[in-house]
Amino acid sequence: MRAKARISWRYNRRASVFTGADASIAEVGLSLAAALAAPLCLGLLVWRELDPSWAPWQWIVAAVLAADIAGGVVSNATNAQKRLIFSSPNDHDGALTRWIKRWPLMFAIIHVQPFILMPAFGAGLAYAAGWYGAALAGSALIYATPLHLRRPVAFGVVAAGVIADLYFSAAPAGMEWFAILFLIKLTVCHAVREEPYTPGGRAD
Repeated sequence: MRAKARISWRYNRRASVFTGADASIAEVGLSLAAALAAPLCLGLLVWRELDPSWAPWQWIVAAVLAADIAGGVVSNATNAQKRLIFSSPNDHDGALTRWIKRWPLMFAIIHVQPFILMPAFGAGLAYAAGWYGAALAGSALIYATPLHLRRPVAFGVVAAGVIADLYFSAAPAGMEWFAILFLIKLTVCHAVREEPYTPGGRAD
């Protein structure tokens, strides 16, 4: 069954890099749900399976990273974010949004979270730099690919990342989830242009 929706690039409210442009209540709710659920799931799973001797501040860092990455995976995949990032410059854009629209790769460049794992959880430089570089290179590859091929290329990047994560990556205990979700957030969810749908009506 084909759902009825229209493509809408227009937005008339101040946009946010966190929620996108003209985000619906459902889109904001899904993003917040992911951001809130991820730290809870992390705490339950890590505590039960590994019982790591993390200090309280390490638990806080892990929770913030989980909320940021999981919330970003969902938020960056919403129609509101696609409408914001891939539309023409708009008077409702903030400074950061205008910056990212002008230099799209900057979104990946400013995501330095892998390097937080070095002082916080003892991750090696090769791990941090490797996954930061993978996200940056994957995003650059997607932007350099013709538009009609970007989606399959992005999934290819993630598939390669899964293999690398399983067989060649030494993640800190309790943070095994980080690398692949980080890669998904910046490639498939953010860098791939999708048409922003909104319920009902005719296209712009």
